[in-house]
Amino acid sequence: MDEVRADRHVSLRLLRSSGGLQSAILKGCCRGRHSIHFQRRSLYVLFRSRELQFLSVARTVVRNLASSWVGFASQLVVTFFLTPFVIGALGTEAYGVWLLLQATVGYYGLVDMGLRAGLTQSITRRIAAGDIDAVRGHLGAAVPMLACLGLLVTVIGGALGWVLPRAVEMAPAVQSGLWIVILVQAVSVGLQMPFAPYGAVLVGLQRYDIANGLAVVTRLLSAGLTYLALVNGGGLLALSVVLLISNVIDSVIRSRLAIYLLPGIRGVVPKLNRSELSELSNVGVWNFLIHISRRLICFSDALVIGVLFSAAAVVPFGIASALVEYGDRIIVMSVRILFPTMVQLKADGNREHLRDLYIGATRIIFATSIAIVIVGATWITPFLLLWLGGGAETEAIRAQAPALFLALGIAFAFVGLQRAGIQLILADGQLKRLAFFLFAEAALNLVLSLVCGRWLGVIGVAIGTAIPAAIMGFGYHLPLHCKVLGIRYSRLLAELAVRPVIFGMLLLGAMQLMTQVTAAPATWPAFASRGIAVVVISMPLGLLLLSTAQRSVVLGKLVSLPRIAFSR
Repeated sequence: MDEVRADRHVSLRLLRSSGGLQSAILKGCCRGRHSIHFQRRSLYVLFRSRELQFLSVARTVVRNLASSWVGFASQLVVTFFLTPFVIGALGTEAYGVWLLLQATVGYYGLVDMGLRAGLTQSITRRIAAGDIDAVRGHLGAAVPMLACLGLLVTVIGGALGWVLPRAVEMAPAVQSGLWIVILVQAVSVGLQMPFAPYGAVLVGLQRYDIANGLAVVTRLLSAGLTYLALVNGGGLLALSVVLLISNVIDSVIRSRLAIYLLPGIRGVVPKLNRSELSELSNVGVWNFLIHISRRLICFSDALVIGVLFSAAAVVPFGIASALVEYGDRIIVMSVRILFPTMVQLKADGNREHLRDLYIGATRIIFATSIAIVIVGATWITPFLLLWLGGGAETEAIRAQAPALFLALGIAFAFVGLQRAGIQLILADGQLKRLAFFLFAEAALNLVLSLVCGRWLGVIGVAIGTAIPAAIMGFGYHLPLHCKVLGIRYSRLLAELAVRPVIFGMLLLGAMQLMTQVTAAPATWPAFASRGIAVVVISMPLGLLLLSTAQRSVVLGKLVSLPRIAFSR
């Protein structure tokens, strides 16, 4: 018994060390006649420990993913019910100006030169290491720096308020007082910047549930204030003031929650620290390039349409783009959870499982993207008629949005091929190369949108977005994925694309048959029933995306469900 106790003492000591219990077993610390019993017991403890760690990580991932879905759903619901009301209260042209201003606000974030993104990454690493002093140092250096950048945003907003009304064609009634609206929006963004480091603390603590919960509350508050403002005759200025109030409330509460959850950062003294800022800027410069590239891809099209045509022409494009963006956000929220798993597989040198994870995830993402495009293109016309109404005010929107949605949806599907691969590139530590890829795509997107827009009109701008997505996806992203995974390009392309394309063709045939057999949905319950039908059709078709082994496991589980249910 003394020998067994000694062996257990050694194993527990090794468990606390870098090698852990597994090292204790492999190094042969178990000796004597009790070694077999101890090894079995040790293996049980090892596997139980890993199981508990896995469950802890799984709970965190599921909690954060679920809260992200709730946050997204709240935004979807608010936009769904509020947009027709806002269009009716402001008018099509004023609403087009509002969309244009929202696109412009997206560029204000470029002023920080990637500092906030670098700050989030640095704070997350230091919180994980338990280095609270380093967290305090980062906060103390970043807050005054971001406050100065917030002031710069306000100045830029004042200048933009003078330029934009003269650069975009709009009615004099809308143009009047627009500079004040732009200035209020700039002040709103500027006031948020000094609070950004505290939001990074919530990310570092992996409390996405709290961050998303707060976002839901402030979003509902903003929606309520927007309704009251427009009902009482408010216009663009009232909407800007509502945005300012909700953003300030969100920032203040977010900072208080961060201090509550991490008391060690209480009483941080703002102090510019050159070494801290230098460290942040090293990572920030590449995050800045990624950030500006994404902003150019997401928002340049609306600006191009506003400059080439008019503010009213932005509306149908903005609505079609928003519908595609919602599908894109569903994909992005789901695919981010691949990153830590890919990092672990990469560190373990398990290329085979990494390849299987990448191929399986990309097939599902690509097929989901194709399904969103097919379903959306089939039902967008009755959807817009039901959503916006059949009045003359929205006739141009309903006429132009379907073709724009299809063109943007094709670009969205091409990007679907890259989503899991982006996480793969980041897991491989190639942030710099990813930044260059995205910047090249953004520059090509801007050039082709201008050229195709002048040649083909508004639809040309959408086509100018699809072409760069295809070129960069097939010409740059996939070859890099092949290099990381050690697989030939032709084989990888066949593995990724063939099954999702077959899935899409079968789903398209089912949608066409459903359209011919049943009338177009004219009520929301009818839309809901059609949606359920699409899900029922897609589930068996989705088995095509799985490998033979995966399909056998899924079918085996499904077959065993009735037996398990009856046995109880």
